[in-house]
Amino acid sequence: MRYQGKRPSHVAIFVTIIATASCAPPSPVKWEEIVSPPGGIDGRPLLSLIGTEASTSAAPAPEGEFPQPVCPQSIRVATDGAGGRYAAWWAPRADSSVVLVVARRSAGDGAWNAPVIADARDRGHGGCNRPAPAIAADAARKYVHLAYHLDAPTGAGVYGGHSMESGTYFHDPVAIVYGDRPVATSIATSGEVVAVAYVDPNSARPRIALALSHTAGHLYEDRIDVSPSSMRATDPRVAIDGQRIAVAWTAEEWEAGAQGSRTMLRMGTLTGPAATREGGRGQ
Repeated sequence: MRYQGKRPSHVAIFVTIIATASCAPPSPVKWEEIVSPPGGIDGRPLLSLIGTEASTSAAPAPEGEFPQPVCPQSIRVATDGAGGRYAAWWAPRADSSVVLVVARRSAGDGAWNAPVIADARDRGHGGCNRPAPAIAADAARKYVHLAYHLDAPTGAGVYGGHSMESGTYFHDPVAIVYGDRPVATSIATSGEVVAVAYVDPNSARPRIALALSHTAGHLYEDRIDVSPSSMRATDPRVAIDGQRIAVAWTAEEWEAGAQGSRTMLRMGTLTGPAATREGGRGQ
């Protein structure tokens, strides 16, 4: 025989290492360089993406009467692409915990429907002093998606909620990441893909992360760091257009410790299950 002694085991180990490396899952997003767009992207809360062009816009105004109780600064409104609007907000309770509720207003209708409870598990005592929820809606599929930080009995953290019934019923929330620190979230949907950008509640220096669901919010299969650890990043915003995705945030610290408010933008292409060209709405 040509090989003697331990040489065959060395070959086996080498082959095992190569095989293990080749099985590493591909990244779900092929990212481009982080840029600070000329003139910046202003602080308006909604990020839009059409092809390779990203821009921001004002969120739909929370017009009309909202059923009490309500934390006024927590109201967030999303359009569904067919003239309908959905609003999510925190409804405070006497013990300073909150309930997450959602209401719908049809196209041409000036009144909001009676709110539906999306999550009543909060056991915190921050009252209205907490980040607002994020909401996205898709009339073509009758989906409504939510992202928010909640102090739930199963653990404080960022959760994703979803309705497949035009917001008339919400299924059990899905944990995206656990962490005690209340953080801001942003959400967008395109077809079966749902993207949640959030401030990592466990990072010593605030940074932006992204969770992706390829199953319409039933599970969030991917977690991805978006902003570098050297950058102090807040105010996340996300948008999807087909297989293109964009995440924006506000940086307070960046290269070599430089400070000052500056908008950052990172765009990429989904490499996992493809999103359809429909949707792209959210906040």
